[in-house]
Amino acid sequence: MFQRGILSLQKNKLFRDLFTKFLEINKEVESVIVSDSEGLIIAGEMRKDVDMELVSVLTSIINPILERMRNEFDFKKFGNASFDTEDHRLLFISIDEEIILSLILESMASTEKLAPYGFFLAEKTAQILTADEDDEIQISVPNFEYEAKNVQRLKNQLYQMDIGTKGEYRFKFVILGEHEVGKTSIIRQFVEKTFIESYRATIGLNILSHTFDFYGSEIGVVLYDLGAQKYFKRFRKTYYLGAQAAFIVFDVTKRTSFDNVINWYQELRNFVPDEDVPIVIVGNKTDLKEERQVYYQEGVRLAKVLSENEKIKLSYIETSALTGENVEDAFNLISYHYVMKSKEIEDQR
Repeated sequence: MFQRGILSLQKNKLFRDLFTKFLEINKEVESVIVSDSEGLIIAGEMRKDVDMELVSVLTSIINPILERMRNEFDFKKFGNASFDTEDHRLLFISIDEEIILSLILESMASTEKLAPYGFFLAEKTAQILTADEDDEIQISVPNFEYEAKNVQRLKNQLYQMDIGTKGEYRFKFVILGEHEVGKTSIIRQFVEKTFIESYRATIGLNILSHTFDFYGSEIGVVLYDLGAQKYFKRFRKTYYLGAQAAFIVFDVTKRTSFDNVINWYQELRNFVPDEDVPIVIVGNKTDLKEERQVYYQEGVRLAKVLSENEKIKLSYIETSALTGENVEDAFNLISYHYVMKSKEIEDQR
């Protein structure tokens, strides 16, 4: 949980940059406010043409509403709510038991459309509030609709790519699976070469970008780390837009997380019907050898069974986000599948 106090200059700058980028993409949002349970504004940003007096009035409206929601509704760990005034819509998103993100929207704005962006913003807000001063936080803000339309252009890049020929390419990967299986830890190990012991559930969506060398070409991956809670399923449909490859991660020490791989596979296929999207099943936490409940051959068999319905055969790999074992290999594996299959499809046309 965030410890209240005066924000450092670094965190204030991160919030300012994050909120400014968020407002640039989401034109229907007029102001962003982060406040605590006592109504104290921790951070915020508004458009230049928004009247400060208006923001003050709306903030005074927000606080009693938030207090009522805390007292009367199950609005603690995760959740969102909206409220309409005569001239505005207010969207509230719970960051934790104490912190709320409030978005002041135009009166005709769609809360259904903006909620997926709001949960992404809530996750980044939580990262900033809980970060140490030397932590690096990526604050690029996605445009889900643009990315979905951009898929074909990125495919055309691949069709022109020859293994061994230098180039620069950018792809979108989604990482899904049950909570606490280590999805975020795998990503951080790959991107930052670090492992964080403490656990905090992802609020809806986290996004990280990373570049790496692949057969002489520079591959840029945008990694969508999807929140696993059932509450977020209705928003995940938006997060899947434009996905070009996927990891389905389970914990080799938790049989239930392995059993639920099939459910995540079905969700992926419901939201990403493109049969050309490669999928790699990842069994994580192999460092916990004495606690293992799922064995390597079981993962291989599951990948084989699911491959019967796929144009692209699923692969299976085991990793340890703690030690870094096979983490880079997992990303190389899925990159290879994506590049080679895309070229194969183009050659058959």
